[in-house]
Amino acid sequence: MSRWAIAPVPWDAQESGLRPSLLARGYVTREIVLLSPSKSLFQTRKKIRWLFAAVVLLFLTRSASAQIVQVTTIAGEEIRGVLAAWTSTGVVVGLPADAEAPRREISGEQLLRLVWDEHPAPLSGPHVLLRDGTRLPIQDFEATGRQARLTSPLWSGTRTLPAEQLQRVQLIDAGEDSLAQRLNDLLPKGDVLAIKKKRSGKIDYLSGVIGDVTAGQVDFKWDGERIPVKRSKVAALAYFNRQPSGKASATCWLTTVSGAQLPVTELEADAEKLDESRLQLTLANGWNLELPLADVVEADFSAGKLAYLSDLEPVQQVWTPHIGLPAGAELIAQYGAPRRDQSFTGSALTLAWPAETSHQPARLEVYQKGLALRSRTELRYRLPAEMRRFRCWAGLDPATAEQGNVTLSISTEQQLLWEGEIAGGAAPVALQLELEGAHELHLVVDYGKNSDFGDRLHLVQARVSK
Repeated sequence: MSRWAIAPVPWDAQESGLRPSLLARGYVTREIVLLSPSKSLFQTRKKIRWLFAAVVLLFLTRSASAQIVQVTTIAGEEIRGVLAAWTSTGVVVGLPADAEAPRREISGEQLLRLVWDEHPAPLSGPHVLLRDGTRLPIQDFEATGRQARLTSPLWSGTRTLPAEQLQRVQLIDAGEDSLAQRLNDLLPKGDVLAIKKKRSGKIDYLSGVIGDVTAGQVDFKWDGERIPVKRSKVAALAYFNRQPSGKASATCWLTTVSGAQLPVTELEADAEKLDESRLQLTLANGWNLELPLADVVEADFSAGKLAYLSDLEPVQQVWTPHIGLPAGAELIAQYGAPRRDQSFTGSALTLAWPAETSHQPARLEVYQKGLALRSRTELRYRLPAEMRRFRCWAGLDPATAEQGNVTLSISTEQQLLWEGEIAGGAAPVALQLELEGAHELHLVVDYGKNSDFGDRLHLVQARVSK
């Protein structure tokens, strides 16, 4: 009687600990070879799915859940796969079974962003915002003298930091987004105490001087008078003399499901058990943290590698209307001024993409970053150091595309890089231009074939990168 043995075909991704359910997503292919003493390997090979191969499952069930990520590189490439390794020097991603290679290594220098699949949106709740942009979810907060004490789901016990690092403290859950925006929009002459009315739930804002913050009350000096305010009434505190100091220098910024935004200088995960791993982090302020990898929503590596034009201040900005304006018409002049990260109507930037078939409508895509420009607009930017590429999608505002037609030219102080027509009804134009050796970037949006009718150009994702 012949004896048979079951042996898995060698496969590099086995060491990544991928879960069997990834088979349905196209990330796993596996073969089982039935070996007989009387038959060759090639005669007895049969492909069997995971669900019917109990022996194969033993290799993979050691991992409870795989981390599916979308990786974006500086070159604009997007790679989707299973996170197999992650350190300060880069990541390794397991690729679908039909890819040319089973995995891909991306160095830290090329990384722009990691975004995790199937994660809920970051929570909005009580938190501390520091002047360097760090956001820490809190369970409790006190500040006396020059020290602030925090308890947080990110660590056990209490941690302290200098009170001068505080910018804003949020103490409630409800209405948090609008409250934060309101605090940002205020132009106070002192610190701000946001107090929530018990019956109506409305927020009142008082400007004065914030003193000690304890479990029971907040000491507040208002109009020269010291007023102890019950802690239960306080929605938020904002410190007037502690405005943003510029983002902390970090390898990447992590966003977590708890709403934390962390500037990380060093990190490492256990490559042998990545799905169960706790990231070892060092923050820009020197704090060491352990964070479950499953809590990460996004890792942003763009600092110093990429800059959006909408975040840069142009050294020259000129809008010239088709009909000259009278001297002193400043309000009208603002009508045609460039818009940052929004359209001329104040809504999100959009582009219309042609339908795949004649029976389908055009596809409207929404973008978070970019510029809205009217003809004739001239912009000149001084480029951050070592920026070598400019990329964007150029198209007319879908609301006016039927009439619009502009000429766009892009140049440096050395040469013309691109010039062409952007027409309504046409597909958006992808621009990928090299800036090697350039120190300035010039953009000109000029009148096209239809005078200035509908000339509202959207340059979405307009950015320079290393």
